[in-house]
Formats: sequence, C-alpha cells, structure tokens
Amino acid sequence: MSQDWPVIYRAFDIAEADIVVNWLAERGIEAAVKDRFAAGTFEVPQIAAPYGIEVCSMNPAQTDDARIALVEFQKNRDAQTDAKSTEPVVAECEECGKSSSYPGEVRGRVENCKHCDAYIDVPE
Repeated sequence: MSQDWPVIYRAFDIAEADIVVNWLAERGIEAAVKDRFAAGTFEVPQIAAPYGIEVCSMNPAQTDDARIALVEFQKNRDAQTDAKSTEPVVAECEECGKSSSYPGEVRGRVENCKHCDAYIDVPE
C-alpha cells in the first residue's frame, strides 16, 4: 500500500483494523489496512506498528467522511464496552464448585466466594 494514503484510524490489532475497514465499507467508504503483511506476521503487532495498526482512506475524497464516521464507530464501541462492564458476571469457585454472581465492576479482580469464602478469580 502506498505511503501516501491518509491514516484515519489506529487499531490495537489486525482484527480490530479489519472490523473498522468492513464497518467503513458498509457505509460506502473505501479503506484498507496499511502494511497488512507486516502487521499480521508478529505475535505482538506493536513490534511492527508501535502506534497501532493503521487503517488508511483509499479515496482521498472520502477521508473527511471516514473520520466523521469513525467518531460514530468509537462512540458505539465505547457504549458497548460501558454496558459490558456493568453487566453481572458469573464465576465458579475452584474450592466448592459453586457459582456466584458478581457486579460487572469487579471483572478481572479477585473476590471471596459467596459460599465458602475462598478466593475466586472473577473473569474479565
């Protein structure tokens, strides 16, 4: 891909970059992942792209429209993340084998089992 295409989005990984490209395509905006081969060859993509995997506008006339559309994309993504973080999460205790429900705010933390008081890892 040419170095001259304007970067319109920086994704965390190649999967997110592909989602953005497809999301824009559904809206009639041409975009592509810059240096796809290099970005996809590393287990840790930041080695190839320390500032993120770049998504570029393939049609300079659509660049402003793409940037405006991506504001909507980011708002939708943030809203989904916020909703997910408040949903209760169920964790199974390794000690007693019983399941307990925890508020979404404690995802990824260690809590006490509500049945036997053992430590329990609440999944992300």
